[in-house]
Amino acid sequence: MDQDQHGPTGESRNERCERQGSASTSGSVSNYARAYRALYGRPEEKPGLRRDRLPEPLDYYTRHLHRLRMRGDWASARCPFHQDKNPSLSVSLTHGGYLCHACGARGGDLLDFHQRLRGISFREAAKDLNAWEGP
Repeated sequence: MDQDQHGPTGESRNERCERQGSASTSGSVSNYARAYRALYGRPEEKPGLRRDRLPEPLDYYTRHLHRLRMRGDWASARCPFHQDKNPSLSVSLTHGGYLCHACGARGGDLLDFHQRLRGISFREAAKDLNAWEGP
């Protein structure tokens, strides 16, 4: 048996590296957290999107679109992104995606819709919808 691959304890080189790496990594993370808390008097808050805090698509689109017409899991309304006389915007009431069949506006969720509707950045839209955690 090659000593480089398996040491005296019988563990492989990869196992030793993983064990040593995880020990040093977890130590540095906890030291960092302790230092941050000591310096600022609070734990570090990691900013980010919390999708679980986004409003339900039905509630959101009912508030923001005029005359929402329900059709199963989808609804239609006049598109707010162009001069629309007929309901050409389809919105998903399950995941929040939208598609305008006239102007081509499309997106994957109501966060994208809100961002486009208000003309704001991703982070501003998430904060506006109370789905952003942190500064």
